[in-house]
Amino acid sequence: MSISAQVEKTTEDIKGISQTKNLQEDLQKALRAVDDANRSKADFLANMTHELRTPMNGIIGMTGLLFDTPLNEEQKDYLSTIQKCADSLMSIVNDILDFSKIESGRMEIENFDFNLSTALDEMIQVPAAKAQEKGLEFIYQVEPDIPSFLQGDPGRLRQVIMNLSDNAVRFTEKGEVVIRVKLEDASDTHVKVRFVIMDTGIGIPNIERDRLFNAFHQVDSSVTRRYGGTGLGLAISKQLVEQMGGEIGVESKLDEGSIFWFTIPFKKQVNAPREAFLQPDNMIGKRILLIDDNKTSLEVLQRCCESWGCVVDLAQGGEMAFSLMRAVHKVGAPYDLVIMDLQMPEMDGAEIGRIIKTDPDLKDTVMIILSPSGMRGDASRMKQIGFAGYLTKPIRSSQLYDCAVAVLGLKTDDFHSPVSGIVTRHEINEKKKRRGRILLVEDNKVNQKLATRLLEKFGYRSDIAVNGKRAVKALETAHYDLVLMDIQMPEMDGIEATKIIRDPKSKVKNHEIPIIAMTAYVMTEDREKCLQAGMNDYLTKPINPQELEEVIEEYLFLADLGDVKQASAEVPGENAFEDGQSIQGDFNRTELLGRVNGDEELCNELLELFVDDFPVQMATLKRAMERKDMDLVSKQAHTIKGAAANIGATALREAAFRIETAGKGQDPGRVRIATEMLDKEFEKFETIFSKVKIT
Repeated sequence: MSISAQVEKTTEDIKGISQTKNLQEDLQKALRAVDDANRSKADFLANMTHELRTPMNGIIGMTGLLFDTPLNEEQKDYLSTIQKCADSLMSIVNDILDFSKIESGRMEIENFDFNLSTALDEMIQVPAAKAQEKGLEFIYQVEPDIPSFLQGDPGRLRQVIMNLSDNAVRFTEKGEVVIRVKLEDASDTHVKVRFVIMDTGIGIPNIERDRLFNAFHQVDSSVTRRYGGTGLGLAISKQLVEQMGGEIGVESKLDEGSIFWFTIPFKKQVNAPREAFLQPDNMIGKRILLIDDNKTSLEVLQRCCESWGCVVDLAQGGEMAFSLMRAVHKVGAPYDLVIMDLQMPEMDGAEIGRIIKTDPDLKDTVMIILSPSGMRGDASRMKQIGFAGYLTKPIRSSQLYDCAVAVLGLKTDDFHSPVSGIVTRHEINEKKKRRGRILLVEDNKVNQKLATRLLEKFGYRSDIAVNGKRAVKALETAHYDLVLMDIQMPEMDGIEATKIIRDPKSKVKNHEIPIIAMTAYVMTEDREKCLQAGMNDYLTKPINPQELEEVIEEYLFLADLGDVKQASAEVPGENAFEDGQSIQGDFNRTELLGRVNGDEELCNELLELFVDDFPVQMATLKRAMERKDMDLVSKQAHTIKGAAANIGATALREAAFRIETAGKGQDPGRVRIATEMLDKEFEKFETIFSKVKIT
């Protein structure tokens, strides 16, 4: 080849390379443009759904408030329809929001310690209630070999289970919905758990199965019209499961039901409490008869009772049960306990119970009945028939065990003698409550009074420590089950006290005791300080009675297993106020009454205590101002703010917050101005108090 020809070829090659490079650059630009467009659409969709949530929350919230007012039956029916429609619309909005997060790559999976057993118990309550409304049998089983103390994202796990179980209930007209949780694989550090949701519903044609997890897909348009739904639930579930490192699938036949399954790998918690099911020796060998027409339910109950060491027989109806009971009576080996379902065809549990109690040979049989509905008056009716225990479905293994122990009169920490009357889940919970002893660590008298009265109403025993130093001393000398810990206190604050309690070298009796922060500090960094110090959870003041009772129940009822959870709820932000901004609102007595569950006497007592104590608190504040100790000024203002918030004194709370902020900023001038405002607001408060006080 000539030199000129070589030069020409080389030139053409260079042009080709250049064109290829330009093409690649153009392609990358196009891909970036598409990606940007998709993200813009996803961002718009996310913003839109956020805007929709605000009025929807208002509709749902106000509907709930209206239900608490006097209404006739027609009005209640209208409100119920509004509530159901609003809930359905909110569900659609949430699906769209989650889908937009996935599309924009903003769906985050968290990883923190949680108790799988407790989380699952909470998750199944809503689908169980929906199944019961449709007359479906709802069965729930967790294999006992699954560890409870794991690391993962329980919120996203809940979302997947709720999506799949809601579909199972929605597409099933008769039969059952079953949730099974099994251990698929395990190592020293990790486990893989398989979740299975089965139903006896409409099923899915083979041709539709491969497209089932695609967004906006329904089996057919008629299904959409008949059952509703956006078709996003399964697509979202698939994305969530895969982001958590698992797999999801389905097995189904048309008109024969479906089996949805998914697996999730979890990491075991480091230094997790030892899990053990404690049972009295005399429970082993107890003979139990189970009566239920549903085979799956019988199987679940059988495995549960056998795990306690009991000998179990099964009967799928009354006639079979009577035959078994009379046979074992003749040979002198009657059943120690009979557990039966309430709703059965031909002969229900109530009728079986009546026949047993009128039979001279069987009348001494101890019986527990399981009801799918838990209607008002059922427990009393079952007691009259002769049942010793009454529980509502879905049945938790631990709850059934506690009830069995109680009705058989076996001695445990909760039940020391045979019971009289009928044992229900409420009685089981109340007995556990009476066992709990709580240490309240709080220096403010108003807060002390409010918290102790609430704990008394909840059924708990409590003692008070006025600062962290005394709390540590109390935990060295006595046994407590839980600590409610204020953060800002004299001598020793809550953070320092918690660190000492958690120190294995300290003299406290239980270094792992659950510690719940109760504080007016509400910023995210404040919560993180509490958790880093070793606290288990975080509640903000003013105290919400329902939240307080729920968090105590969660930790106290899991104390035997040493359960420890991480606080995960978002902490609301603190409002900031400029010095010249006027304060709206003075005192909300309705808010205070709600906080004390409508106790007028306690309401007045708290107000009087606050009015008497306020001058003392102000004197301490002004002495700190005279010494120009801005740190002490800020701390004292924080104390006043917390007390004011707890009694609903909005203006006082906000004025105290201004002092606290100015003190932190080392600004004596702003402190002086805000303190003058606080004095004026207290004068207003005294006037209002004298008018609203009930003598």
